[in-house]
Amino acid sequence: MDAGEKWEFDLERVHGLADEEACMVVSIVTKHLNEDKLPPANGNRFIELAGEGWKTLKEVDRLVKLYPECLNQDKMDGVWVVFAKGH
Repeated sequence: MDAGEKWEFDLERVHGLADEEACMVVSIVTKHLNEDKLPPANGNRFIELAGEGWKTLKEVDRLVKLYPECLNQDKMDGVWVVFAKGH
């Protein structure tokens, strides 16, 4: 989750996108999150920038499905808790 958040912030900080442009990239990722791949970029900078975020959020989605109990970590006052399977 931290990697996804960092990617999103870096759209503006590192890649120099305006807030509206960063939102467009995030919307590309969320639109295609349930698909096996992003559409070809064909020179579209927004789709190119969406690639890293798409991979990261696909992994987050996979982990949330495996460990749904860890979804609300922000409510743990910054302390990460990992539950052993079956407990």
